[in-house]
Amino acid sequence: MAAVDGPGRALSRRTARLFGAYNGNTTVRFRYEGERRRTQSGVEVFIDEPIEDDGIVEDNPFSLGLVTRPSIADAGGAYEGMYSAVSAATYLCGASAPAIDYRPRDTWLAQHWDLRFTDGRLTGSMTDTNSALPNAL
Repeated sequence: MAAVDGPGRALSRRTARLFGAYNGNTTVRFRYEGERRRTQSGVEVFIDEPIEDDGIVEDNPFSLGLVTRPSIADAGGAYEGMYSAVSAATYLCGASAPAIDYRPRDTWLAQHWDLRFTDGRLTGSMTDTNSALPNAL
């Protein structure tokens, strides 16, 4: 699949060179029960071509994912302070159906963020919380 920047636009070589997985640390500041708190964790950032599903392409310069480490699998389940954020994802409707019954029309591409990468700076805004997603699945 050729790298695209949104529907049908060629990616710059500079953007395509960013593709890969990166490890680092992050600090998240938040309020919990009225108290200011801070947590630090390891993270992995994934950058790849925009996600495509059944001819529909994520409308971002690239697909971006950020997940805390250890992963759910490595930790043996969800844990306090873990989080993930993705620019878009493909969801399988009727996920309890056996894999052999998988049909492309049973998937849904949901874009969560609009990303912009200009002059080496990444900015973005939430596109849709996709709060209707659980009902659709």
